[in-house]
This record gives sequence, structure tokens and C-alpha cells, in this order.
Amino acid sequence: MVVACGLLLVLGLWCLREWFEVGWNDWAKFRISSVAIAVEAFRHDYERYPDRLSELLANEFQDEKVKKTIARLISDSKDGSRPETLTYKASSNGFTLIITCPELPPTGWFGKQRRVERYYAVGEALK
Repeated sequence: MVVACGLLLVLGLWCLREWFEVGWNDWAKFRISSVAIAVEAFRHDYERYPDRLSELLANEFQDEKVKKTIARLISDSKDGSRPETLTYKASSNGFTLIITCPELPPTGWFGKQRRVERYYAVGEALK
């Protein structure tokens, strides 16, 4: 009986961890696609990609509500609980956005990180 309860507990914890993993991946993909649209809007307005993501906040063509949303998306944490790092790399024919975050326990105890990366060709984010 004790063994069955222990196995049930382990299975329940594993399912909960997988549920959090799927949620984080969905959030990361949403965050990347939203920032990509802002980067493309910047390119449309200034005919170049920004050198860094903070330049998106200086876009004079956006209202304050849009700037607050972009500021939240490019910050280093979703809700302050775990640090998420958003990395931006511009190239001559597009850009790459990468989100990394410490892995959930128990694999996170060994320094493993989760990572979602997406390359966008010029104009691809707006399609």
C-alpha cells in the first residue's frame, strides 16, 4: 500500500511538472512572436533592425500602452519568480530571439536550462 501511494505521488508530481513545462513553452513562444512583431514594426518605421531590444521602447510611433506591453515582454522575468533571459541577435537578413530559463527541479538542480529559440527572416514575423 505504501509503495502504491509513493508511486501515485511520484506520478502526480511528474504530471504537474509536465503541465508547467507545457505552459512555459507556450508562454515563451507567445513572448517570442510578440517581440518579433515589435522588432518588425521597428524595422518598418526606421528601415533597420534595432541594435538592442531597449530601442523598441524609444519608437516614437507607438503609444504608451504599447510601450508598456513591450517593456513587460522584454523584461527578464515573467512574474518575478524565476529569471528568464531574452536574447536578441540581429543579422543582415533577419534576427533571432532566444529565451532561456533555469529548469524546474529536479533537473534544474544540476544547472540545466530550458531554451526556446526562433529565427525570423526579414518580414517573416508579420506573415
